[in-house]
Amino acid sequence: MSVRGLLGRVQRLETAWLPRPSPIVRAYGSFANFEAQCREEMAAGALDKDFPIEALAQWEADGTWQVVR
Repeated sequence: MSVRGLLGRVQRLETAWLPRPSPIVRAYGSFANFEAQCREEMAAGALDKDFPIEALAQWEADGTWQVVR
């Protein structure tokens, strides 16, 4: 195996171990953007006041999304 081939393999392995962004971050760019939009919609009555934003924030903070494949 060449050095270049080995380097490519190491880079792929390192990339695979990086944390993946949550579905919310992929869709909204950041959890803060998602939360701001949800809060606005809750204030406007377009989203229920009991929307589980705190639970989703906890999942974002503790990495629960990492186990979703």
